[in-house]
Amino acid sequence: METVNTPTIVSEGTLKTSDLIEAFAGFIENHRFDHADWFDLHSALADYFEGHLNDEQQDYLLEDLRTVMEDIAGPNVYFGTAEGDGACFGFWPLPEEEKE
Repeated sequence: METVNTPTIVSEGTLKTSDLIEAFAGFIENHRFDHADWFDLHSALADYFEGHLNDEQQDYLLEDLRTVMEDIAGPNVYFGTAEGDGACFGFWPLPEEEKE
């Protein structure tokens, strides 16, 4: 499976669920990551873009997308928020003490 191995910003300046869903899904789609869970999420994403998901379902979708993002982080890289900026999501180098 292809992974992200360099620092990359995926979304910044927002914590709005809809913005994060669209940013995370767009990143995965644009980079054509081959991840089993991604293919399972297509139906939920279609429902989302058609406006069929309530707030709770959107939260679950966002969590599932975040799991895919965490899984495609390469060795010595993690997916999450930037240190000091909780609204900047991306792939960041692991601290030296946590590297493999």
